[in-house]
Amino acid sequence: MLREHSGYHIEEERVCVTAIKTMKATEYDAYACDMSRPQDWIIGFKGRGNQCIVVRAPVRLTLYIRPECYDYARYVGLADAD
Repeated sequence: MLREHSGYHIEEERVCVTAIKTMKATEYDAYACDMSRPQDWIIGFKGRGNQCIVVRAPVRLTLYIRPECYDYARYVGLADAD
């Protein structure tokens, strides 16, 4: 996962995928518009540290979500280009 914040490059980070959420394109688009909303599918995730949920939808970027014990996406990452 490559993280950048306000133009300051932070080194890439390896994550461990422990759950996968597959959405329809319309669901993904609605979710991507406001990732700070609580999500039922995140509430039960008990990931720690570098564990994350992969969010997929047809013809959309794959997201790597780290809720860190919250019910929303506290951190969101994208795969680094190979």
